[in-house]
Amino acid sequence: MAFPPSWPPSFPTNTRSLRFYVTDTATAVFSDKAYMFAEQTGANPYAPLPVIQPGSNTTVAVPSASGTGQNSPTDPLAQIWSGTIRICAGTAALEYSFDGTNVHGKVLAGEMFVYRYRYESGICVRGAGSVFRIEAW
Repeated sequence: MAFPPSWPPSFPTNTRSLRFYVTDTATAVFSDKAYMFAEQTGANPYAPLPVIQPGSNTTVAVPSASGTGQNSPTDPLAQIWSGTIRICAGTAALEYSFDGTNVHGKVLAGEMFVYRYRYESGICVRGAGSVFRIEAW
């Protein structure tokens, strides 16, 4: 079946929702499975505006909703924050951290945990051999 003629759905007015999703197998250290939400292709609904010099008469076309948030390679990467995060552990327990050092929680094998109103821009997990799924929006 083909997509409807009006596909894809447009963003609601004045609202943007990040769309982060990853599934993988954890290792024993946080740094192996660390994710910044803005760095996943398609997760960041905001697009950086072009840099135009003051006084320029250059015509500007506003880019579509995507991108890194960088106007030049020296600019810092954009940060976007989730409102809700779902963490699912598959085959073994999974520890997660929002700073890469401290354990902020643990999800047991076969369980799921949902954070609502948890404004984070990234997450990392560890749990040797544990299959996991993380969704953020």
